[in-house]
Amino acid sequence: MKGVGRRLVGVVAGHPFTAALTLTILILALVTGPIHGPRRPLHVWLSTGPGPVSAGHWWSPVTSVLFCDSLGELVLALILTVVLVGVAEHLMGTWRTALAYFMTSAVGILAGVGIQLVASGSGEMWARNVRALIVLDVFTAVGGAIMTASAFAGALWRRRIRLLTALVAVVLVLYSGLPGDLYRLLAVLAGLGLGVLLRPSAKLASWVRSSHHEIRVLLASALTITAIGPVIGLVTQSRNGLLSPIKLLFTNEVPEKGALLARCQAFAVTRQCVRDLTIERINGLGPILLSVLPLLVLLVAAYGLLRGSRFAVWLAVSVNLLLALLSGLYFGLLPLAGLTSTPHLSAHYWEVTVVLTLSALLPLVIAIALIALRRHFPVRPRARAVRRYLITVLVAGIVLAAVYVAVGYALRETGFTRVVNVWDLLGDVLERFIPVNFLRREPVDYLPTDPLGTIVYHNVGTVFWLVAILAAIPVMRGGASWSGATDALRVRTLLQRGGET
Repeated sequence: MKGVGRRLVGVVAGHPFTAALTLTILILALVTGPIHGPRRPLHVWLSTGPGPVSAGHWWSPVTSVLFCDSLGELVLALILTVVLVGVAEHLMGTWRTALAYFMTSAVGILAGVGIQLVASGSGEMWARNVRALIVLDVFTAVGGAIMTASAFAGALWRRRIRLLTALVAVVLVLYSGLPGDLYRLLAVLAGLGLGVLLRPSAKLASWVRSSHHEIRVLLASALTITAIGPVIGLVTQSRNGLLSPIKLLFTNEVPEKGALLARCQAFAVTRQCVRDLTIERINGLGPILLSVLPLLVLLVAAYGLLRGSRFAVWLAVSVNLLLALLSGLYFGLLPLAGLTSTPHLSAHYWEVTVVLTLSALLPLVIAIALIALRRHFPVRPRARAVRRYLITVLVAGIVLAAVYVAVGYALRETGFTRVVNVWDLLGDVLERFIPVNFLRREPVDYLPTDPLGTIVYHNVGTVFWLVAILAAIPVMRGGASWSGATDALRVRTLLQRGGET
């Protein structure tokens, strides 16, 4: 025990700012409320945002990064402070870490508040929706500090810290969309610049060639972070991100189908119609799973990337290109294709369309990176296994589509909100395989009312993506194609391409 105590004292003595900061956050939480955070009006006095800053609370960029809103947030904040701020202090010393912690958060918060005020004044929807929100967020300062410290790390860890920290910040902005997420992203960018100022030798443009293993780890990590982004829409308390229509899962107000279709016609893009159509589309377990399962395919692919699987590369590329294509079509091209010669669309319609179309860039960038770096994944599956996978997925898609059309046609008279024909069903069948977040602004011609029709309507896509996931796992775990190769050739190939122990 004495040895452990001496070691602990040594760690604390070597990281005085981290120890003092962790203790400060804990004591302040215990004094002001560790379960639900500080109570009003103290919460308002400590928090930051357009309101407090405009009211002259000059101290709010500092106090807001020392308090938490809930017990879960407090526990996570203490863990990340000990780990990430501790690493930052180990890399760049005490005074630089203290400077980075408070300076990057202040810059990120003030810049974010300025963006909110300008955007809100111009009528931008997101800024107007969140202007009244106030923020307590330790993670803004933690992100800025660790990004600053990346300049003092070796080439290997510098690249990892910068890539993963930036990706996490971007994904949170897209899928959570709170003001604190914007402040955190700006603080991370400020930390990137501050790190270069504190250590000019660590230039942003410098690049050291990575090993095959390092490339695999980075790409697998990036793919994992972007894949779990939509899950944030399920667990965050307030979901204002551009890509988080799944937030409506938490409402109990399911609209009446007939009245909904009569009220929400094509391009009547009101907020209430978008909300009600999304609620109806995700009303059940099947649509929820359909929104998540394509992301699980990416997680399976990330596992394959760590194993050096070339099949995992093309699986991830295919899914990301599909997501990018769906974003471009359903958030931009398809809505525009249906416009009349004299459309009456509000500025908000165009704003949402342009921003959501840009969201296609994230999966597109990931796909391009995987294609460009595919040589780092030399483990090729057997051609027979790939053919079997493609046939399985194709047959599953065709069979499930046929089941939907057949059941729908059998129930055409009474199973939907109106009488349907085979052309209606064929025109709708592809959307049964598409996650609901892409359909949030698509008009609906009919909805199921029969129990059997509802089950098929909501679940054929879920079954398809489950088949795609389960069939992919044995392909990536199977042996590589070495047929006809001698032992010497295998060794030479491993030396050239890189391999694990």
